[in-house]
Amino acid sequence: MRARVPLATIMVLASAGSALAADGFTLGAIDAGGVTGSDPLANLAVVGGTIYQNAFGTDFEPNQAFMGVAPELQYDSYVTVDTAPVTPAPGYDGSGVPGAGWVPGSVGFGASSVSGAWFVSGPFTASVMNPSTTLHELFVARITHTGTLTGYLGTTISEDNLTTRTVGSALGATFDSDTMSSSLEESYTWIVRESTVNIGGTDYTVSDIYLQQGVVPTPGAMAMLGVSGVAAVRRRRR
Repeated sequence: MRARVPLATIMVLASAGSALAADGFTLGAIDAGGVTGSDPLANLAVVGGTIYQNAFGTDFEPNQAFMGVAPELQYDSYVTVDTAPVTPAPGYDGSGVPGAGWVPGSVGFGASSVSGAWFVSGPFTASVMNPSTTLHELFVARITHTGTLTGYLGTTISEDNLTTRTVGSALGATFDSDTMSSSLEESYTWIVRESTVNIGGTDYTVSDIYLQQGVVPTPGAMAMLGVSGVAAVRRRRR
C-alpha cells in the first residue's frame, strides 16, 4: 500500500536550505500521527508495556547539565531531529542542531504512545555519516520502555535541498522510489538500535530510532547480485 504523508502544516514551519553532504539527505519533520492532515498509518506505540519519562525531562532533548544530578535523565524518552542522542558530559550535548518542537494539535507522550508530529524550525537538519556503516543517518527519537515498541513514521525529507518528499514506513522497513513513487534517489530505513537499563528496579529497553540512508542498487548491480547468488548456491551443492 502506497502512503504519502500530507504534512502541509509542517512545511510552512520548516524549510530546506542546510548544507547537504554528498550522498546525504536533510530532514525537516517527523510524523507519528494524531494531527489533522497526518498520514493515517503513522503511529508510535508500546504494546504490553509503558514508556519511561523522567521527572526532570520534557518531550524533547534532555539538558545535559542536569544529568550529573539525575543520571537516569539520559534515558528519558523524547523526540528530536539530531545527529545523535544527548549523553552525559563530556559526550554530545545536543547543541549541534536547532531544537525540535511539536506541530500544533500534537498530543505528545502518553503512557504507552507518542501522538503528533515534530519539526525543526529554519533549515532542515543535515544527515551525518556513521563511520561504522559508512551510511548517512539522523536520530529522531529515544523511547525507553517496557513491552514491545511498534510504529510507522512519516517524514519530510530532501535529497537535494530543493525538492521535498513526504514518505514513510513501519519501523525496520525500507522504503524507496519503487515503494513510495516519490522519485527518491536512494532507499531509507527506520533503524531501531536497542540497549537495556535498570531504573528503580525495572528493566527497560532503550530504543533509539534513526532514519538511515542506503543506496538503491541499480538494475546492473541487482543482476550481479543474482549471478553471485546462483554461483553461491552452486558452490554449496558441490
